[in-house]
Amino acid sequence: GACSMVARSEGGGEGAVNGTVDGGVDDGVDDGPEDVPEDIPENGPEDGPENLPEDGPESPPSVECTVDDDCLPTIRSRIPTEIDFTKVDLCECYADSIVVPFDECEGEENCPTARCAGDACEGLAGVCDVEEGGCALA
Repeated sequence: GACSMVARSEGGGEGAVNGTVDGGVDDGVDDGPEDVPEDIPENGPEDGPENLPEDGPESPPSVECTVDDDCLPTIRSRIPTEIDFTKVDLCECYADSIVVPFDECEGEENCPTARCAGDACEGLAGVCDVEEGGCALA
């Protein structure tokens, strides 16, 4: 292509150019696999932004539920210790999705399990908030 021709004319001597190209190819091979995953998310968001304005910017790409049965009242028994956790405090009740389960450790490895006294979810049910696309307690 035109790029390789330009490189040759700038390089001058064939030997130097070949060395540069070989070095470049080696670097390209190393960088290539890193570039491939970067390209994949770029394709995803292209689909995303088209949907985002319609659904609102906070809508997750996949909905947690479509019916109430997708949501279960769950007592949070684990919290990460090294980051600020979200959703609810330890031993509190939240509506968890069986479609997209909430990761109580939120990606952290240091995540102790608590023994919670009582049933914080007693009398509560999980319902699907279809407009928000998420689970809620009722």
